[in-house]
Amino acid sequence: MVDLNNVTLFSVDCKYYEKTILAINECLKNFSFKEVLFLSDKKPTNLPENVKFIKIRSIVSLEDYSSFMINELPDFINTEFCLSVHYDGWIINENNWRSEFLDYDYIGAPWKVNSHFLPRGEKYRVGNGGVSIRSKKLMEAARKIAPNVGYHEDTLIVHTLRAPLEDAGITFAPLELAKYFAYEAECTDLNVSFEDVLAFHGKSHTKSHIEKMKYITKKYYRDVVPKLPNNKIIHWLQYEAGCQDPAVFFGSYRGNLNLQQIPYEYANLLDMFRNNKINSYLELGLGNGGSFFVDCMFIGNKCQKFHAVDDLSYAGFVHIKQTEDKIMSKVNLVKELIPKSEVKFFNSTTDKFFEENTEKYDCIFIDADHSYEGVKKDYINALKYINEGGIIIFHDIGNTSVGVAQCWDEVKSKSTSYEEHLWKPDHVDFYNCGIGIYYV
Repeated sequence: MVDLNNVTLFSVDCKYYEKTILAINECLKNFSFKEVLFLSDKKPTNLPENVKFIKIRSIVSLEDYSSFMINELPDFINTEFCLSVHYDGWIINENNWRSEFLDYDYIGAPWKVNSHFLPRGEKYRVGNGGVSIRSKKLMEAARKIAPNVGYHEDTLIVHTLRAPLEDAGITFAPLELAKYFAYEAECTDLNVSFEDVLAFHGKSHTKSHIEKMKYITKKYYRDVVPKLPNNKIIHWLQYEAGCQDPAVFFGSYRGNLNLQQIPYEYANLLDMFRNNKINSYLELGLGNGGSFFVDCMFIGNKCQKFHAVDDLSYAGFVHIKQTEDKIMSKVNLVKELIPKSEVKFFNSTTDKFFEENTEKYDCIFIDADHSYEGVKKDYINALKYINEGGIIIFHDIGNTSVGVAQCWDEVKSKSTSYEEHLWKPDHVDFYNCGIGIYYV
């Protein structure tokens, strides 16, 4: 254990709350600090007892972040030095710690020699502030003499304020030492590998960066997301998970999991998944597999089998661009994260699947052919292969332009054991999804 009793470990983040805590935990495996601070507008659900949460104003832009780092952060640091880490950068090898890192007021990962940040020469390559050590002395000096901060607080310190900071007695680590502190970009001229450094910052996406980020991401999906309270599931779905079409499904951006779900509805379904014992799960119709992956995470590792069926009929939809490779990337991730379960994808129509199927399931999610005939047939087949006390789920029960709504009306007219999750604000006209849950 490396004891840094004159250093505060901290992170400032108002977006990737739980992921940032996972990164902080990585740093605490082999290092102890005087204080460990998480500064944010919201308290994360996975905050350890040894990490102090400090509520700050919401930071919504890079300019906001830079201003906070220069003008406000010094008020929260009570040690001689502080170490900044993020969800995409943390300590990776305690054996590469050097006491010389604390001989200077500032040290960060070197920038590339051809970077647009380097108009003045080699010494200005040190460096990145995302994962950096800076002294209290530097922070107070920068705040005192800083002009308008702009968008990059590290280039402000390293370039714009360099001369007045040095005049004030502030020292910057030399390139030859900084190259062993952290790795951000592949600097071939420095002859240093990812394995030679103490820490990293992951935005450059070298192979090693990607592997480290995958490690945290997997822990996040497996250990953190399924434990979020309902209101935070909504937030995660809106702002982090990634949407097929933000304008339609009320997401903040396109991509990542490509979910075709309205957060306010889908959060209720996910909550149901984790609060029911489901030993076998079947999903009919996958899109690109995002919902299947999330469903599996919330059902959890006690489920013995996760099966999925799709005939790739969405492949021709330009906005979806479905492929088997996209589906399998999600299926394979489930296999990695829940290795003891049987995870299978069947490239088949639902009719053909049920003709050959011999399995029964605790839960069946119907989201395939949306015609009345198609969904009715899937429902009849589902009844044959659902275990006693099982659950059948219908997606798009609120979309009256397709046949799901009609079939769902028939189902619920004959039962009192069901739930509906339909969200539609009065002031917005949009595509209505809706989720129906029938308890058999």
